[in-house]
Amino acid sequence: MLYELSLLILLLLLNKRQTNLPEVHKANFESVAGFDNLPASIRNSKILSRKHLQLLSDVNEIPMIDPAFEDEKLKNIFQYFSTDPAEMETELHQYAKELLDDGKVAEAWQVLLALA
Repeated sequence: MLYELSLLILLLLLNKRQTNLPEVHKANFESVAGFDNLPASIRNSKILSRKHLQLLSDVNEIPMIDPAFEDEKLKNIFQYFSTDPAEMETELHQYAKELLDDGKVAEAWQVLLALA
């Protein structure tokens, strides 16, 4: 009984330790896009970190603009920053960063492709 209780406590502690481990992104070895093939405006972003760029480059190919993609925040950025393209690019990269942090890679791509 004592042995079983000790084993149970040990398993619970190990399980708790495992849930506190940081999440590690697993590379897509089938990826053909790659970091070097990212558009220069994305690859040289002052907003997107290396982690964000890795998520974007870990696709089989650079996505195309999806005409059916609808996003209210994207529309607002275009309306508000239409007279300042440099500021618009900054805002789009910031929004893409938020989407990537939430694991929404496809949506982030559409936001970044909106300037194309």
